[in-house]
Amino acid sequence: MLDHIFTYSGEICSLAAFGMWLWLAMRAFPGLDVLVARHEDDMGLGAAASKPAAAHHFGKLSRLAVSLTAIAVICTAVGYAIPD
Repeated sequence: MLDHIFTYSGEICSLAAFGMWLWLAMRAFPGLDVLVARHEDDMGLGAAASKPAAAHHFGKLSRLAVSLTAIAVICTAVGYAIPD
């Protein structure tokens, strides 16, 4: 019983961590409209110089994702280590 609790809670945490990592990865890369605007500014085609994009700070979310990943690994390892 205890091994199932650790194993399944580790799997749930790993799915949540995977979702957070995917969300962070999608937010890290600029969209197509941003890339086109940067290209136009580089070529001098834009009407005015664009303002620098606000820097996104994902420090807290990254630490949370790392912590959730570590918890998932530990819980899953403990769940598999406990004999049935």
